[in-house]
Amino acid sequence: VQTVLKEHMSQEVQRAWAERTVRLVNATFPEGDYGAGTNHQYYLQYYLPHVQECATLIEQYHLYFPEAAQLLYQAGAFLYACGLYTQSEALHRQALSIREQVVGTEHPATADSFNYLAMLSRLRGDDEQAETFHLQALAIREKTLGSEDPKTAVSLNNLSVLYRNQGKYDQAEPLLLQALSIRKKTLGPEHSNT
Repeated sequence: VQTVLKEHMSQEVQRAWAERTVRLVNATFPEGDYGAGTNHQYYLQYYLPHVQECATLIEQYHLYFPEAAQLLYQAGAFLYACGLYTQSEALHRQALSIREQVVGTEHPATADSFNYLAMLSRLRGDDEQAETFHLQALAIREKTLGSEDPKTAVSLNNLSVLYRNQGKYDQAEPLLLQALSIRKKTLGPEHSNT
């Protein structure tokens, strides 16, 4: 039925419906820590096929707008939490590409994408790429959010994890101490992230 309907639409109308679809799926895709919840299997079964179709539509019709990037980012974060790293990376790369074009290379949302790509690179064992992405995320966050922002602390922590895993303890420790200081100030000394 979809194929027959699409064949009777002009390219302009198909693109308009594709954009509506992406915006709608973005509006309904749940936000949060999907990996920890009991509904992750439900999301995999019912939401991800729609996200995958949206990813195809985004690419096919060049749907570059913030909601498209947000949908890809959220779905990538969900897949990361579920341990589906290859699929997560593909969506995060697509989200990063859109974010760089739409909001620019110096935007906090772009830093969020770099952060996930860094963690995924580290999991793949590509420490050089992971370091590059971590440093990009950190630089953007320090510039746009400030050196005392909780997301800056996340970047410091994640970069320190990379260095610690490489045995570069002299590089890791100052980053961890700086992240700890930020978290104590912003979250308090008893917060679980601190």
